[in-house]
Amino acid sequence: MLYATVTAAGSSQATATEIVAHYVEVNGGDDSVGVRLSGASRFPRTVYVYNTHATGGVKVYPHVGGNINGGTTDAAVTIEGKSLAIFVCMDGTIWAAQYTANT
Repeated sequence: MLYATVTAAGSSQATATEIVAHYVEVNGGDDSVGVRLSGASRFPRTVYVYNTHATGGVKVYPHVGGNINGGTTDAAVTIEGKSLAIFVCMDGTIWAAQYTANT
């Protein structure tokens, strides 16, 4: 799937909404819910995530066993409202990311 609109949900990696598209608009960011990147079957795999919420951040989790920018395994990053984040799966474990952090 190339494009999708999803609603962020869940308060953990296990309950976050899974992303299965390359370009994703995420609704419902309120600093407590999130989405999860799916495991990459080919490398590199790029996923663009746009948080549509005006002020609330959205948590973005790596796939199970993955990390974002070399951080803690399975830990989320939180992207700012009305911002675009780019995630590239480098090797099946590490997601390199560029995003505006929610402060």
